[in-house]
Amino acid sequence: DANGDISKRWYVYFSFRNPATQKMERQPTITTGVNSFKIPKERRAAIKILRESISLILKNGFNPYIKTNSVEKIKKYNIVEAFEFVLQLKKNSLKESSYSDFKSRVNQFEKWLLNNGFEARYIDAVNKTTVINYLNSVQLKTSASNRNNTRAVLGMFFKTLESNQIIETNFISTIEVLKTKPERHKTYTKVQEQDIFNFLEKSNPDLLLFIKFISYNFLRPVEVCRLKIKEK
Repeated sequence: DANGDISKRWYVYFSFRNPATQKMERQPTITTGVNSFKIPKERRAAIKILRESISLILKNGFNPYIKTNSVEKIKKYNIVEAFEFVLQLKKNSLKESSYSDFKSRVNQFEKWLLNNGFEARYIDAVNKTTVINYLNSVQLKTSASNRNNTRAVLGMFFKTLESNQIIETNFISTIEVLKTKPERHKTYTKVQEQDIFNFLEKSNPDLLLFIKFISYNFLRPVEVCRLKIKEK
């Protein structure tokens, strides 16, 4: 690792026996994005992953002297690259409202990963235990319902990675959905309703209009927020 000097180029190389000469010959060096990491700790972690990946490929029978008609480059995605890849694909396939929720929940998960030791790791290092720990943190901060909704979004996220052969398996389906108890919305009497309307008419007419849009038109709050003057 050049003694920790990140100003130098870090790489992994290996030697392989040439079938023609029967001599061990050094093969071309491999970097695969390692030098994009500017912090020594992160670069050491990245090059360790690269070294282990190359070792696994060789153990599985890779031979650099066997030529094939088509050679597919193995792309390893780090955390940031994986999230950018999925968000770019989903932006063109989801409705604006669905994408907004998807992006928000996915970005929160990415932030959690980067704050919990995954900043220098590849996306395939994220496993079922990792996601369960994150979902537990969501439940503790909010609710079981929000935790379930986050689980569903992460299911879409990892399914996209699986479909594009970035990870082997989408394990989200094996994480259980928690049972939730929906709470009945509080109701007001006619007298209370009129008192609220009278109060808001004087103190906050904009909020009163907002409530009327929801009450009279059966619109969701987010739908009211998206209304434009031209929509009559």
